[in-house]
This record gives sequence, structure tokens and C-alpha cells, in this order.
Amino acid sequence: MTKPQSLLTPEIEQQLSYPKYWEKDSTLWGSVADWDLYFINEMPGLSCDASHKTLASELEILLKHFSENSREWCKAKAIRKQLKQRIPGNTITSAIWKENQEAILRATVENKINESINKRKIEDVARNVTSATAKVCYTLSSYEIPKRTRIDYKDLYYNVEDSNDEEDIDLPEQSTSETSPVQSTSKTSSVQLTSKTSPIQSTSEPSSIQSQSTNETSPIKDCLKQFEEAYLELDLNHMWLLKSGRKVEEVIYKFARNLPEESYLHSFIINDIDVITKSLFSNEEWKEITTSVVKDKPKLGNPLINLLKKYTVDNVERLRDVLFEPFIPDGCKYDRKQHFDLDFVNSAYRGLLRLWEMEENPITDSLLEGWYEMNMWSRIIDPAFDNLNIDLVRGEGMSHASSDRKNLTRATSDRKKLGRKGDGVFRLRKDRLEFGAIEAGRKWEGNSGTKHMTDSLKICKMLKDMLNQLAIECDMNEDLVRKLQVVGILNGANRIQVMIVDLPKGYITRIQRRKVYEIAGRLSKSKPLAFALKEILCAKSIIMQTFDIINKKDDVDLENFLDDSDDQDGYHTPPRTIVSKTFVTPKKEGIKDVINENKKK
Repeated sequence: MTKPQSLLTPEIEQQLSYPKYWEKDSTLWGSVADWDLYFINEMPGLSCDASHKTLASELEILLKHFSENSREWCKAKAIRKQLKQRIPGNTITSAIWKENQEAILRATVENKINESINKRKIEDVARNVTSATAKVCYTLSSYEIPKRTRIDYKDLYYNVEDSNDEEDIDLPEQSTSETSPVQSTSKTSSVQLTSKTSPIQSTSEPSSIQSQSTNETSPIKDCLKQFEEAYLELDLNHMWLLKSGRKVEEVIYKFARNLPEESYLHSFIINDIDVITKSLFSNEEWKEITTSVVKDKPKLGNPLINLLKKYTVDNVERLRDVLFEPFIPDGCKYDRKQHFDLDFVNSAYRGLLRLWEMEENPITDSLLEGWYEMNMWSRIIDPAFDNLNIDLVRGEGMSHASSDRKNLTRATSDRKKLGRKGDGVFRLRKDRLEFGAIEAGRKWEGNSGTKHMTDSLKICKMLKDMLNQLAIECDMNEDLVRKLQVVGILNGANRIQVMIVDLPKGYITRIQRRKVYEIAGRLSKSKPLAFALKEILCAKSIIMQTFDIINKKDDVDLENFLDDSDDQDGYHTPPRTIVSKTFVTPKKEGIKDVINENKKK
């Protein structure tokens, strides 16, 4: 039997990355799922996103090559429509890619895995869910997957459920039995993943879809438009006017409107350790920004100070003895309202005494974030708030304040967006009001560490959302709003840092960081636990102050309550907004967005 003549010209074959798949009759091109099987066979280790971007590029080339309304052109258009719609309800793609990703993950653990076993699993899925022709064309090969030198965890943990699956689309003149997914290809005994370039980059002449990843379609540009709109909504007469005559919001806007990536400044946040923000102002201006309207620092009572001094020893046996001595002054009977913090300090030292009594220092670089949370922070942070009407929501709890901000313009038909998640959220019990958040990590790399910088931006935006939420709760009463504070706690390994966030003047949200303290793995007077406990009690005191301010907002003047004043009839002008909007994090462009943008052109 003679081989059918290819429909592709030499010119089009040079433009296509995988001409062998398209050189057969268009009735055998199959569907998106068939292409996925072919792509997995050709490029083991790449993601579903890479497969679909490559397919989109191939289809664009074919649509330009074939004449409109030809059978090949109609088939290519049908596949592109299927790729664009990603109609849910079909398990073909999800089953194929889930099995493929699990195979790749196992390959990273072992040096070499017999590929025939992995491909047999994929083949079983293919025989059950793909067309009849696929069962014949898809054959096993005996090559092995080599050890991967680098892992892209975003691809390894590709969320199949989040990606809408495709369903088979055939032209009216085609039957299901005529659809073919994969052309058998010969393989060498070993496939080297590094020997092939990315399918997106392998084309000799980039298509218009591939060019969408350039700076012209940078995802931050749309967000910068929203940033400009947020700035224009601010009242010039109520901005923070410095003694030098400059307005803080105006300085921030002029600098941040052209930044290529997200910054604190896009949310009008002044972070006291951000060197870029500091460089925008003179030394006198910066001092004014960081010292104006600073609230009084919480102070510990004498009984607490004396107890912390008593427990600051450098001998484990001595500490055990003093821990079992009465800690309530003057031999009084325990009163939870008066002596709770004393009991908390005693409990915190007892909780860490077990670690200090170990023969070797338990703090090592190999410890994970969960170890610190269970053995350290859950013993000295969580119990401090047990006497408040505040819940510390652990385990990547979602911020309601962040969710409320993201859904301000949500329509009934829109899907509700989730808020930012933190390692801990301080939330009013049986309510949505929030007063602080926690971000944790397994290592401490200093203020310049990547983990610290990314978590810092994340928690700062979350805290700004909480402040804005509390300001709304106070009906934008400026006297109350300027007193509001929320707290952030950064945990990195065995170190702790408390951040205080407030709204000092204008529309600015200010971040002030306290000192970093370390929980030593050995009992020592040079790094006493008392310093860390003092920071935790400081954070607790700030939350209590803010909680009292919220309660004052509900106080009613009984003498004037029934007066027929404009303030009571419910028809007065809404209060002026004295907070700025939080910047929307730019989103990465997906394959659906790329196809839609290319279609417009």
C-alpha cells in the first residue's frame, strides 16, 4: 500500500513544530484529547498548558495555510473551537494528564522508572475514553524516562479539576469511528528531555499567538489602569500634605504608575523597611512619615515584668524549680480576668522547657514549617489569645476582608472569589471582622530573603484589607479610623517579628516593624524567651485596643437618639471615604485569553 500524499507544502512543514501529526488526512486529526496523547508521547515531562499552547500555535498556522471552508480548514477551526471552549463534563483530558503528572512525579523520586509501566497506565485510560482508532494507533514502547535535573512544581501539581476538560468535536461528515488521535512514532531506546527545546519556542517562524507573551500584553498593564482610577478617586484636599509641601499620595502615584511589577506603593502602603519607597522622599520627609501620629506603645504591668525577669535564667533545673513556684502576687486566689497573662507566661515557659531539656539542640536547618508551628508557635502564640473573643484561625485560613474586597463589584452570575490565605488570621468570634494575620516559613533569610519579601507583600495587602474593613465598620468616622491598628506576625524558623499597621494621615496605610527576636534552642540569658513573649503580648494589647474602638462605634447617645436630626433619619450624605483601594494582583495569561486576543486581531 502506498503512503498517502501529504497535504502540507514544504513551507508549511517548516513553520509547524509537529508536521508528522498534520500530514495525514484531516479525518484522522482527532480531537484535543488525541493531540494530548500525541504530545505526551513526543514531549514527556511537559505540562498540559504547554500542550495546549503548542496546539493553538499549530492550528493558527493551519488556518492561514488552507483555504477557507475547505475540509482541512473546517477541521482545524473545529479543534480550535473545542480548545477555546474547554467544555466541562468530559474526563478524557483530566484522566490523561493526571496519570501523566503522577508518572512524572514518581520519576523525580527514582533515578529511572520503566516507562512501559507508566505508558501502559496511560494506554488503559486512552482505550476507555478515546476513539476506536486510538486503540490501534497507540502502541507501547520500551524507552525510559531519564532523571530530571530540575522540577517545575507548578507543572507537577497541575490542578486537573481547575482546568476545564475538552470533549470530542467532529465535523458533520465525520463519524466517531473515523477520528484518530495519535500517529505512531518511532522512539529511540532513551529519551533525553533536555535534548528538545520547548514546543512553543521550536517554531522557525513564531506565530501571532506566541507573540502574545511580550511586554505589549503584560498582565500588570490592566491593573495599572485600575491603580490610576483608584488615584483619581482620591480627594486632593485630604491627601497627606508634608511640611515640604509635597503630597505623599501624589509622589507615590507618579513613581508607581509605570512600575513593571507589583509593589507596596500600588496599594498606597508605606513600608518602613522598603528602600525604594524611602528613596522617594528626603530624610526629613521620611522621618515625618514614620513618626507622625504614632500611637503609644503598649506597656506591660509590673507583675508581668517581674515574672519574666524571674523566669530569665540560664539553668534548666533552676527554671523547672521556679516554674512550680506560685506566680500570682501576694498569694491571691487566681482570677482569670486579672491573672490570665501571668498564667500564659508560665504556660509558655513550661511548653518550651521540654525542648531545652533535650541533650542536643533541637533547632536545626532540616526542620520544616509544621514542626515550628506545632512545637513552638502553638505553645507561645495561640494560648495568649484564649481569653479574648477572638479566634486565631490556623491552617491557611482565608481572610474574609480580602474576599470582601475582591467581590465588591461581583454580580449575581459571577463566581465568588476567594480571599488571600495566611498561616493564621485573628478573627472576631462568630463574625467577619479581622484584626491581624500570621505568615510563617521554615527558614529565616533576613529582610532581603525572597520568601520574606513575597510573604511581606502578601500579608501587608491582607492587613490593609482588614483595616479598610474596620474603617467601614466605623462608618468612616475619622476620629475612630485614625486610632485603628491591626497586627501582623512574621515567623521564620525560630524567629518572630511583629508588624503594626495603621492609617496615620491621608489615604496612606503605614507598616511599622518591630525588632526580630529569636527563640533559642538552648536556655540562655542572651536570647531570653521573655523578649518574644513581650512582642506577643504587645500584639495582643493592640488587638484589644482596636476591639474597644469598634465597640465604641456602637455607643448610642440616648438623649439625642430620638431627635429629628439629619444624622438619625437615614437620609444623610454617605461619609467620605478616607481609605485607599488595595491593588489587584496581576494574573497570568491563560491559553483561553491568548486565543481570544488573537481572534480579535
